[in-house]
Amino acid sequence: MKKELCHTALELAAALCGEREVIPLSADTAVSVPAEIIKRMREVTGNPGTIEERVKFLRELDWSRNWAVGMCKLTRPEWDKMPEEEKEKCINYMLRVLAERAF
Repeated sequence: MKKELCHTALELAAALCGEREVIPLSADTAVSVPAEIIKRMREVTGNPGTIEERVKFLRELDWSRNWAVGMCKLTRPEWDKMPEEEKEKCINYMLRVLAERAF
């Protein structure tokens, strides 16, 4: 628990110091996105770019793919037992949510 709090505190500090942006996904949920990702997204897809362009861009990045996997693991307790096809559906859904709400 203490280690998780330290990690969260470090992420918040990075967001406050300009290396990350905290972007709301809903009224009670936010994601901390590295500023470099936001900059690259705007360069590659335009501002704002289409949803499909944003999803394609996010799918190619380790950061966003790892974020999507983490979110799937949080929301799907059966993650480790799920078939790969179902895992990919969840990852794609989370990437789409990120593309629609964060960028």
